[in-house]
Amino acid sequence: MSAVRAALLLAVCMLAACSRLGPPQELRVGEQLVSVRLAKGWEAREEVGAVALSAPQTGQSTPMTVHLRDLGPVTPAGYRRELAAIAGLWEHRKADAAMTRLSALRWPRELFPSLARDAAFSEAWSALVRAPPGTGFAEVKADFETVDQSLASTPPLAPAALTTWALRQVDSGARREVTARKAVAVDGRAAEEIETRDTLAQGLPRRILLVPNEGRMLLATTGILARDADGERYEAIRDALKLPTSKPPLNGG
Repeated sequence: MSAVRAALLLAVCMLAACSRLGPPQELRVGEQLVSVRLAKGWEAREEVGAVALSAPQTGQSTPMTVHLRDLGPVTPAGYRRELAAIAGLWEHRKADAAMTRLSALRWPRELFPSLARDAAFSEAWSALVRAPPGTGFAEVKADFETVDQSLASTPPLAPAALTTWALRQVDSGARREVTARKAVAVDGRAAEEIETRDTLAQGLPRRILLVPNEGRMLLATTGILARDADGERYEAIRDALKLPTSKPPLNGG
């Protein structure tokens, strides 16, 4: 087969595959906006803390599903954006919503080792999370600024260390071993794809996709990939993911 003919055949196949995809769907995954085109019959539904992309049910088998989840901010820049958004809510007299979002933030020592030795940060953070109901923004503005200044001088983890940390959050305590890791691109963003298998059965593969996005981490996980076609379906979803640039957070962060 000539190179030209092979290229034309590939183009025809790609067009045929695209024609089987539905229109782009915009999904809110935590605080991230995701756009994806799904194959005919697939559906997107919200679950607790995640969005599930599911294939149609066929017979008695469990339908193939890919779960999308927002792991939250994972870099100093990501935390600064999140805190700016929280400060904006507080400033616009939405303190209850701000406190709910604030209480969800965690400060993993592996991500921010220097903050454990930062007394000004610790004092300001304690003041924020312990602010009594009805506290006005003017009373906590200086604390937000102190936390932001501490984050501004905190170096981020190297990408490889960041994805290693994120992987531990996903499979912590599971009897699975990593059998493959590779770099991939998702909508132009550098990401990492991991395959794990059950340590006892030496099989039951599943895929984990970690996509750093504007200081946050988007997670995509599959169930057990029982058939080769399941892996291909997952890859089609991965390649169809789009991550529109989010709007700037409130308060100018």
